[in-house]
Amino acid sequence: MAYYQFNGNANDSTSNGNHGINNGVVLANDRNSNANSAYFFDGNNNYIDVPASTTLQPPNAVSVSAWVNTTDKEYWNFAVCKRLNHASSPGDSYLLASTGFNNAQWQWAISSSTTEYTLISNAFVEENKWLHLVGTYANDTMRIYLNSQEVGVKVVPPGTTLSYSNLSLRLGLGIVITSGAKAAWKGYMDEVRIYNRKLTYDEVRYLYNPATLSTDELTIARPEIAVYPNPTADKIYLDLKTSKDVLDKSEITVTDVAGKEVVKTTYGSDGIDVSSLETGVYFVQIPAFNTTIKFVKD
Repeated sequence: MAYYQFNGNANDSTSNGNHGINNGVVLANDRNSNANSAYFFDGNNNYIDVPASTTLQPPNAVSVSAWVNTTDKEYWNFAVCKRLNHASSPGDSYLLASTGFNNAQWQWAISSSTTEYTLISNAFVEENKWLHLVGTYANDTMRIYLNSQEVGVKVVPPGTTLSYSNLSLRLGLGIVITSGAKAAWKGYMDEVRIYNRKLTYDEVRYLYNPATLSTDELTIARPEIAVYPNPTADKIYLDLKTSKDVLDKSEITVTDVAGKEVVKTTYGSDGIDVSSLETGVYFVQIPAFNTTIKFVKD
């Protein structure tokens, strides 16, 4: 739904146009020491504001990914906050943040129209260190990951649907605080991604470190499914050892690394035409088998 690379600005790199408005944050070096490729937030109510948009309001599933580096763990550090109510509960449609204070832990929250569900991780906040955070929600289950490892899971009531208002998405701030409550992000942030679906475990691993996965490793299939040829120039085919009749009627979605859907089709003997895609890494998703497979387009 949105991808903020922070390469000189706060623009959305997807076609959705959810561009951010800079409210006092300053460009800085990213985790790889590239200049003007991340933002520094001073914890004093400066933030990036993204106007409300239906593309930022998925009702049934959402994932948020961000590289973060806090310089003060006593802050109640808001990384990504889609605000629901200005100053009442439930406060956030979805929120990736820390709990603040000396024993601060990472947290991930979602809200229905009446209730905010918060998942506190079993991982404590570390200062002055680049970390990769991901929160996911789908099928009544919340998960939070730190550096590609799951550090918390929570089941919410069946059928929980996310609720939204016309309040903006904020990177680095929940609500403006004047009482010294330290309710803003203090430190660095980069590579913020927002999806309207659940990221799989292997996708989380890939976002953390693409080098950890080979081109044929990213397969969660049970039963086993393979994609070939890989890499490919024009078409891909799926090989399933059992239940081929189910595969031949399955809906297939292809997304890029930013989570943007680029192909959606029903699988058949002619394979999947990917000839129009640009060179790069893509993911084939097969919901019928709870499967995601990575392939490379030459």
